[in-house]
Amino acid sequence: MDEQIKKIAALIGHQQRQEARVTALIEAFEKESALLRQENAKLAGAIRSLSQATGDVTDTVRQSVSRGIAQVSEEVRAVALEKQKPAISSLTQVVNDARETVKSIRREAAWFYWKSAFWTVLVGFTLLSGILIGFTYYLNHVYKKFTYLCQI
Repeated sequence: MDEQIKKIAALIGHQQRQEARVTALIEAFEKESALLRQENAKLAGAIRSLSQATGDVTDTVRQSVSRGIAQVSEEVRAVALEKQKPAISSLTQVVNDARETVKSIRREAAWFYWKSAFWTVLVGFTLLSGILIGFTYYLNHVYKKFTYLCQI
């Protein structure tokens, strides 16, 4: 039994050393955990500060970019209007020339209408005169024959 007591005592001693070691490890773990919590809190604060600073910088950059885009768009609009002026001027000139051409075509069409009306009347008058002259000649010739036949 002596030997069993020694074994039990050795096992108890071994168990006590393991318990002390586990306790030491738990304490070290708790210390490290506390340190990690502190570092975590510091990092969270740093991240918040950084995000606020980044947010401020982002807002500033966004506002700067918006102002820059607005200014550039105004400049582009001004340049575009300036560049469009010659094209608008030439288009206006083309439109005016087209209007003048249409007026000229209308004048020529009206002149052609009056000219054709004049020639139509002249041809009609000439034909009517020819018919009247022919009819007069025919009647005169028939009348002369009739009088000649009546005298015989």
